[in-house]
Amino acid sequence: YNVKGKMMSCFLALMALAIGEIKPLLKKGANLTLAQKALHNIRCPQTSSALSNMDISGIYPPITTLFDKDENIDWTAMKSNMEKWNQIPFRGYVVQGSNGEYAYMSVSERLELVSRVRGMMSEGKLLIAGSGCESTRATIEMTNGMADAGADAALVVTPCFYKSGMTDDAMLAHFTKVADNSKIPIILQVYSVPANTGLDLNTEVRRA
Repeated sequence: YNVKGKMMSCFLALMALAIGEIKPLLKKGANLTLAQKALHNIRCPQTSSALSNMDISGIYPPITTLFDKDENIDWTAMKSNMEKWNQIPFRGYVVQGSNGEYAYMSVSERLELVSRVRGMMSEGKLLIAGSGCESTRATIEMTNGMADAGADAALVVTPCFYKSGMTDDAMLAHFTKVADNSKIPIILQVYSVPANTGLDLNTEVRRA
């Protein structure tokens, strides 16, 4: 908890600047500044107007996932951290962002983590879960599994293993299909991490 405190504080500042600008979501025709447009990129299932108006403004720490010496998730340590964070007026938490080391977890661990963190959270907070996988089908399954486990919205990272095939058209098709088949809103803009994936979402893909 203390070791990564300074790094997390820096990340929180950036998240506050970014997410704090996203107020009423998906209100078409809104008069947005260019800076806001760069942040205003959330896709929701078209069948739910309630989801399309979700307000996610606020600060969301990207929580770490703690493991024991046998590489299992350390639930006792996770609970200890959550008890500390719940004392801070965060709007919610980001679970399984890059800071959460989701790449080292099995499918069942990823779903259980969302469920358990939801159970540890204070009332009224939102849970944003990183649900990205390499294939579109796996991402849809993971996203909906996380929705069932208690996630309010999902971050979908760019698929990156076959970089040469990740064209703008491929990315657009991937994210559109995920969004159209997801039970919860999909956040695109805040989770393009080229430092880790080697890919960056083209501006036109983000705005589509």
